[in-house]
Amino acid sequence: MTMPTRDLRVALGHLAVETGRPTSRDPEPGDNTGRHRRTGANTGGDSPAILAGASSRVGRRQLARLAGQLTDRDRTILEFLDDYRFATSGQLARLFAPNFTGPRSATRQLNRQMTKLADSDLLRRLERRVGGVRAGSSSSIWTLTTAGRKLAHQQGGGLSEVSRARFVEPSISFLDHTLAVTELRVRLAELTHDGRLTSVDSLPEPACWRRYVGRAGQPAWLKPDLAVVTGTADGFEDHWFIEADRATENPARIVTKCRQYQDYRATGREQTETGVFPAVVWVTPDTRRRGQLTERLASENDIVHGLFYIVALDDFEDAITNGPQEPESPSDKP
Repeated sequence: MTMPTRDLRVALGHLAVETGRPTSRDPEPGDNTGRHRRTGANTGGDSPAILAGASSRVGRRQLARLAGQLTDRDRTILEFLDDYRFATSGQLARLFAPNFTGPRSATRQLNRQMTKLADSDLLRRLERRVGGVRAGSSSSIWTLTTAGRKLAHQQGGGLSEVSRARFVEPSISFLDHTLAVTELRVRLAELTHDGRLTSVDSLPEPACWRRYVGRAGQPAWLKPDLAVVTGTADGFEDHWFIEADRATENPARIVTKCRQYQDYRATGREQTETGVFPAVVWVTPDTRRRGQLTERLASENDIVHGLFYIVALDDFEDAITNGPQEPESPSDKP
């Protein structure tokens, strides 16, 4: 199924929220570094549908009236949540930080704005909070209602289909992983805030998934959490597939996923479209998990050296801004 795509650029201070599949019109040779000179354009791709929350209280006329009352920031919030599904108040405050005088002002005014959108039945605040009820106002978790998703689609051609299925609060594991992906997207935006990157083009799942033909001729999907192209001050762009690891899966499953990346790489499809094969970055919650996965990948003889990078969350920004780095193998340690 061919889904609608969005090519959105909303300038918010130094923040540019951009979606749409990043490709290159005039790629340079090479497929193992994920980097070449910036000549990029955004085009659409195929993606399956995802589930949205249900709301039937907002009719067509009311939806049209609400659309006319939305501010630019309202629209950007709706489109961001349409793409990334869930976000905390704190994450949204950091995303829009350049528009406010400080973190407290951002959190206070964003919460007021989110409450207004929720009162209009465009957003839903989850019962669950990050860190519990004592964690403060930045811990609230937000998602779109069906009406909010419809409005996001009307104004921007959303990346997913709208479902009327009854909303059910997500499981803790699903929500934890989804918020982890949102956190990585916010951190990428913050790199443009402070000038360490000049641009970020990102595509979330399922729009970033890649369809290909497997080794046995069977249809197959590669399912990254994010596909990202970052621009640097020296005129280069780095291509990334990013995976948010939550230390909940057996390392054997990570190895299996790495082999799927290698199978997709062997088709040459990505290299034909962009000129490079993106670096694959697994972002772990801590250094202990990073070491566990690094050691396991190093023990697998068929895993391509230099294609996969394991970084702890605290090192994510440095890994992105400094370009792909060779992962440390246990055999390299003194």
